[in-house]
Amino acid sequence: MDYAITAFLLVTLAASAPALRAQDQLRIDSPSASGESTRSLVVQANAAFRRGDFVAPAGNNALELLVAARDLDPSDGSVQVAILELFPVALRLADAQVAAGHRAEAARIAALIDRAVPNSTTVAKLRRDLHVPGEVTLASNSVGAQTP
Repeated sequence: MDYAITAFLLVTLAASAPALRAQDQLRIDSPSASGESTRSLVVQANAAFRRGDFVAPAGNNALELLVAARDLDPSDGSVQVAILELFPVALRLADAQVAAGHRAEAARIAALIDRAVPNSTTVAKLRRDLHVPGEVTLASNSVGAQTP
């Protein structure tokens, strides 16, 4: 089933941090053969974005929902674009967690970023900041997490 969801992500850089407005939406024009499952995840991701749930709470945030949608339909380029637009936001939020001393939450966000944008050099830097050796993995209760 084809569908189109048009939304806009407005990111304004003020100083060195993005100012995001929760009423904005992710920009996704997504015709897909995958049907309702992918569409449902994109709708949920837009709702999470409007609430300001960019990377938290775990399991119900815009980035995790978009990653789950991409996992269902890897050919959907607009979902990948939305993920890449959220990438700098997620990175800044992870850095803020490191600065606040919330290492567990920073590690969770780092794992999410790594899943969203595999092999990113910025995730490697974030791991160094966290002093987390090796691969960080998503919690098993995350959206779209698969059991082996």
